[in-house]
Amino acid sequence: MEFDVNNVYTAANADDLHKGDFCVFADVLGTLKERVKDEIGGGILSYIREEDKSLRFVSDCNSCYELAYLVCPVRNFDAFRAWKKGKTVEVSFNGGKTWVLWKRENKDKIPYNTPDWCAADYRPAVEQPKEKKYRPFKDCKELCDFWYKKTAVNVPSYAMPLIWVKRKSANCTMLITAFNDDTSIAVAVGNIVIYTLAGLLKEFTFLDGTPCGVEVSE
Repeated sequence: MEFDVNNVYTAANADDLHKGDFCVFADVLGTLKERVKDEIGGGILSYIREEDKSLRFVSDCNSCYELAYLVCPVRNFDAFRAWKKGKTVEVSFNGGKTWVLWKRENKDKIPYNTPDWCAADYRPAVEQPKEKKYRPFKDCKELCDFWYKKTAVNVPSYAMPLIWVKRKSANCTMLITAFNDDTSIAVAVGNIVIYTLAGLLKEFTFLDGTPCGVEVSE
């Protein structure tokens, strides 16, 4: 970490720090510079002692120090902790009205793209759920077996399952009226429309909104 003298706090300006700030602590300037450079000796500021004390900074391990180097103010500590775990954070603009992703880069890349925790407001990025991927049913048997498991309905071997589907492009429900694995046409929906299983996945969902296909893992 690059050393910035503006982030150094002594007994004289100790009260400008806040409980919960993440700092690097030391008793002499040389040691402080080394610890900041090597990113060691960091901890949470537990509290600040009275002005008649020379070792005013008390860390979360209950040790007292003469010097503190502010790495991250308490307002950004959740984002700082997320960043250290390899997660993405967001930085605010326009007084917090706009939040923009701050993407983490490889630590070996020079310069290392580290947020300036003291100069702006950050928060952990809102994790977007990964979009699930689906493949078409491989044949009508897999479609029917899936439907039996999904609905827990026992259908006699001499009967067809009543599989209702909903068209994505229109607010209408239709019944699958025929199954055929002998040709490229797999199912008939309604009275006249016929589809491959890939077409069924593309054009329809089940009535609960789930895709007419099988979820695949990444």
